[in-house]
Amino acid sequence: SDLKLQEDIYINTIESNNISAILLIDYFGFLYKENLDFAKKLNKHDIPVIIDRCHSSLWDTNQLDNFQIIDAIIYSFRKTLPVNGGGALLLNDPSNVNVTRELFYKDLIFLINRTIELIISKLGWPNLYSPVFNRIRNNITTDKKNYFNEVKSIPHLLYNQLSNSDDLREISAKRIHNFQYIKKVLNQVNIPLVFNELDDENFPQILAAYDESETLCEHLIKSGIGSYFWPGDDLDTHIIKNKNLFPNTLRLNNKIVCKPVHQGIKKNHLRKLKEAIMKFHKKGK
Repeated sequence: SDLKLQEDIYINTIESNNISAILLIDYFGFLYKENLDFAKKLNKHDIPVIIDRCHSSLWDTNQLDNFQIIDAIIYSFRKTLPVNGGGALLLNDPSNVNVTRELFYKDLIFLINRTIELIISKLGWPNLYSPVFNRIRNNITTDKKNYFNEVKSIPHLLYNQLSNSDDLREISAKRIHNFQYIKKVLNQVNIPLVFNELDDENFPQILAAYDESETLCEHLIKSGIGSYFWPGDDLDTHIIKNKNLFPNTLRLNNKIVCKPVHQGIKKNHLRKLKEAIMKFHKKGK
């Protein structure tokens, strides 16, 4: 995979430059072991190592052991749990923070919006994944502020979910099941995956597929199935302005299709997805 580390290049860059810190990414919930193995090799260079696990599971029994190798982990709550947002930066720091719950009413607006989405999803109309709905959703959920605070109180809903280890374990199991199901469907129609195999440490939030035709994503969205290009609209303007420096990124931007595999996906959603992919395959013959 092009997303895997080219260690020799990294090491040479580190040794010949003044590097302040290294950020490693568990892309789509993968590369857990690879990133830790590389972090071990970086230890002798005495450079702080941060791992981005925003697409990984919050259920990680080895998390404390990881801090023998790395200095910080970044998590996203919203990408794993049905909560309003937020994330966490975990530091290799023994100091304790007394975290308390906020009042429940602060979760009500989120729960009302989520209920409306579930009702629309059951009805099957209108299409929740259309460009119009995406713009509305982004306007509602995007926080316009730029800030970083040490938060000592978290939403009541989030507190309860993070405190339930059984639920977190079950979420990971459902994500693995959904990934394996969709992988099997895509293999039947010869659509390759960016990451094809799951190790014991990988709990993906996304299944990333490679679509040479650049039409699968649009087909799924029109079929009422959530999917998106990666990096898509999040592509940095610096990359767009320097096409000669990033030819592969630009070439793949409309070819890597991401399909969520989160625990909210049920059997009927998987059947609908299979039907849409089979229809796409027949149309392309």
